[in-house]
Amino acid sequence: MPKRKLTALAEEYGISFEDAQDLAFEKFDEDMITGRGKNTWIDQRGQAMFDDLVPIDIIYRGRVLSEAPNPSYVICYIKELTAKVPVRIPLRHKGMLNNKIIHIQADNTGNAPKYNWIPTKIRT
Repeated sequence: MPKRKLTALAEEYGISFEDAQDLAFEKFDEDMITGRGKNTWIDQRGQAMFDDLVPIDIIYRGRVLSEAPNPSYVICYIKELTAKVPVRIPLRHKGMLNNKIIHIQADNTGNAPKYNWIPTKIRT
């Protein structure tokens, strides 16, 4: 794995260049980074560390147990977590998802994960 541009890494992981640059300059050694500005390059060790430092959204499947008091949420059971979690849904799906299996995306950018409904991909 040769050196890669930080702009390409940021685009690959779906984060802004400024966030990637802040992460690189805070966590990496000076010998892992070359160049300045948008022409910043990261070596192999830095790329391996970048993989560990960037939070990745995780997709689960869960069964909707009930509606939550807030109409924008439903309560789902996720087997992988063995927990009931509130999942944000669009209001147009209110009341239609009870006892259905849905796909849930975990957003791990904050302190506690947030769970959002994502549309099920139809395979042909």
